[in-house]
Amino acid sequence: DLVECSVEAMPPDWLAGRFPGWSFEYNELASKFVVRAADGGAALRSTEPSVAHGVTVRRAGAALATNLDLAMTWQAEFGPKGWELRCSPLTICSAGRRLGSWDGSLAQLDNAGGALTVAGKWDADLDALAAVRGALAPGFDARSASGEINASFGRSAVVTGSATIAGADPSKTIAASVQGRMDANGSGSFYGPI
Repeated sequence: DLVECSVEAMPPDWLAGRFPGWSFEYNELASKFVVRAADGGAALRSTEPSVAHGVTVRRAGAALATNLDLAMTWQAEFGPKGWELRCSPLTICSAGRRLGSWDGSLAQLDNAGGALTVAGKWDADLDALAAVRGALAPGFDARSASGEINASFGRSAVVTGSATIAGADPSKTIAASVQGRMDANGSGSFYGPI
């Protein structure tokens, strides 16, 4: 390790500038990580979970999520071949309740034609989400959800994934596998067994 770093704040506009139409707010942020040289670039690794409290995410001015607490153990690499961020895991909480987690990667590699790729596993506590956001849908009685996703977003979006939704009665479960493609003009198709 060449350098040990400690971050106590980051301008929210810095992140929003990389995702047009999105904005991010937070009350507190802290991260500690080390940096080393790797393959003509640099590799970063968190030495303890990075945390952000009171996070609000907006899309086109509308709030999609508010008052979230995030904790993430991560590794990142960037260099001539592109960049990759691996979370293991990213945990999302609100008001002291765990809402869900993501264990996977986000990357943009030259050998993928500059496409943004997402891959990993996720889970969600639907009881906790319903308590935070209100009822999910009338008559929708589910306890938890989990799944996997592999997606590539370039000139077109290609997605494969699976999801399992468990009801309040564990014997009532929905499982689905999905494959699909969407072109830049918004046309496409998705299919798979449920």
